[in-house]
Amino acid sequence: MYETLVLIDPASDVSSDAAETMLAALATEAPSGPRLTRSGDSMQLQWPDFHLSIVRNDMPHVAMESAEIAHQFASGQRQREAISKCVVRFEIAGGDDWEMKYFTDFCLVVEGLERLGTVYTFDQGSAEFTNL
Repeated sequence: MYETLVLIDPASDVSSDAAETMLAALATEAPSGPRLTRSGDSMQLQWPDFHLSIVRNDMPHVAMESAEIAHQFASGQRQREAISKCVVRFEIAGGDDWEMKYFTDFCLVVEGLERLGTVYTFDQGSAEFTNL
């Protein structure tokens, strides 16, 4: 199961349009060729037996959760204050992938979002930042 938050630095502006463009490029380049669909700020990469959901979230609770995540998991990091002020994030989720057949695709999505601006990638499973 994949569950990752990509918190957008307050000084960066990463739109759903930019994410969709990046995901469309990945979908056409990927050997497994997923289908990309979008509805508002929600995007899906769909394979015959798996899907990844990528949702841009700017709801009010994101700011509160960013502050909590920074306090609990970014102690001692120089980016802690910036993390605590994030009000926008991308939420990446995928189902069980026991054979890790789609792990590379998941990593490419995360890396693609990281290239769109200054972001802080938080893996919810390990409760760690993966790019600090």
